[in-house]
Amino acid sequence: MPLTITSAPRQLSDGNTAGTVLGRGATDLISFYNATPIVQPSGNAEAAITRGQACGTIATFTSAQSAPTTIATITTTEQAFTLFSGTGGAFLLAAGDVVYLNKPTSQAGLGVGNTRYSASNSLGITFSNFTAATLTPTAAELYSGVILRGFNSLSPVLTPVSVAAHTVREQQFPVTGLRVGELVQVVKPTAQAGLDIMGARVVSNNLLGISFGNVTAAAITPTAAETYTVMCLGGLDAVNNEMIAQINPGNQQLTVATITTAEQAFYATGIATTDTIKGVAKAPYTGAGIAGYRASAANVIGVAFVNPTAATVTPTTSIVMQVSFARPNPAAPLVLYTPALVPVSVAANTTAEQTFTVTGLIAGTPVWVNKPSAQVGLGICGVRVSATNTLAINYGNATGAAITPAAEMYTVGNFQVPYNVTDNTTSGACTMLQTACGVSQQQSILSNAHRSALVSLGLEAGA
Repeated sequence: MPLTITSAPRQLSDGNTAGTVLGRGATDLISFYNATPIVQPSGNAEAAITRGQACGTIATFTSAQSAPTTIATITTTEQAFTLFSGTGGAFLLAAGDVVYLNKPTSQAGLGVGNTRYSASNSLGITFSNFTAATLTPTAAELYSGVILRGFNSLSPVLTPVSVAAHTVREQQFPVTGLRVGELVQVVKPTAQAGLDIMGARVVSNNLLGISFGNVTAAAITPTAAETYTVMCLGGLDAVNNEMIAQINPGNQQLTVATITTAEQAFYATGIATTDTIKGVAKAPYTGAGIAGYRASAANVIGVAFVNPTAATVTPTTSIVMQVSFARPNPAAPLVLYTPALVPVSVAANTTAEQTFTVTGLIAGTPVWVNKPSAQVGLGICGVRVSATNTLAINYGNATGAAITPAAEMYTVGNFQVPYNVTDNTTSGACTMLQTACGVSQQQSILSNAHRSALVSLGLEAGA
């Protein structure tokens, strides 16, 4: 039959009053503009935006732990760390917070796993000992990390099955709201001797994988019907130029002579001379006041104290200050990377740190990692940024035979605000606080999902 060519557009509809449908179901392959036909796009990235959300906080911290206790052989132990010292701190660890923690060094045989709120300002950290000898975490180290507050986390009630002795094994759970390709963190609400979380991942839409590690010689069943906390993030965008530095000055306070002013320098990693210091909130001193403030140098906030009295005054030590400042161009709080990593073999019954080049990682910042597949006996027992563009992963092998992690593409999340490099009673401490908008994050996720669907269908070119 000869091809009919007309100058009028071809009408797809026949004028049926009930309408015209393309495809009989979600699995029918459809496309436009000569694109490759696809099934109906779907996934939690297309979920409706939750209205009425509160504003969230992203807190980057360091915390010195002077004397961790010894971990017995072939078991796990939870230790309670007091995160923030000083008097008058406005931001302290609270129930509902989600913590991402990095140990600053690696110790062979020692793993760091589940982190949870255990009491006001107290973080429960589970340490694992894979070896036949006792191990003590290095004393006086500066642990660093990020606290997320006010985000829309998920709260599934999970009942895991038994975990065999001397192994790490993934268990999978349906959790509505998980999005493929995002960074996930899982918090078990209680500690169990011998048991730890050694990795998590988004297996597929609404499916969570948790790698439970059992370093002991007997099977362990995780407590049934517990409410876990699950945080799934596709990155976090900067939404506010306003930030707060919560500073504990420690014993840095200088003496202010009678009827004069004196400026004290407080160390705060990341402060730039282009930052505008807007105010300092602090518990009142007897005989001394705050007369001014500025970013006096890189990483330094200068606070001028005034003494109007007839006697010299020394401001009280360890009284926490909240310093409000504006930053002209703050970095995104969280950036995701998907590097292809090729690890080497991990010996039996131990942990081993391996380093990889991941371009974009910022030295002195917290990091989190999801391995994209599960391997029996193998877990992730700590991560850190060991240098610029360098990721360190501490792999744990709970079995009696060597294991080589698969070469694959990991999900790496870099929290980009630097943590303070000093935290003790002499040099003081600083926690950086940023605001985050959950609605803004959901809008970005939904917009990108819609764009991807339209491009895949051929309705947009995607340029």
